Amino acid sequence: GYNEPAEPWFWLTREKEDDDDDHHDNEVQGQDEKTRTTDESGEEDDDEEEEEEEEIEFQPSEKLDMLSNYLRQTYCYCVWCGTQYDDDKDMRDNCPGPTREDH
Repeated sequence: GYNEPAEPWFWLTREKEDDDDDHHDNEVQGQDEKTRTTDESGEEDDDEEEEEEEEIEFQPSEKLDMLSNYLRQTYCYCVWCGTQYDDDKDMRDNCPGPTREDH
């Protein structure tokens, strides 16, 4: 398997899954989000927000292009054709191009 994704947003982060579980657990216990996000000293935990601010935000169309190019280069797979080609030459000969407009 893989230890790291090529781009951080290719994979869901473990914290987000845990947050969803925590949110569900806290709803069951009747705690609100404010209670859940404060630590013992009563201060809000801003570490997660700071991490999100440091990440570069891409538009969905940019993410699609990046993911499409990654799949083409790594697996000779075209998302628009829905086909995995044997090699780069096979892809060049049979796929019209890397974008939706090419198809």
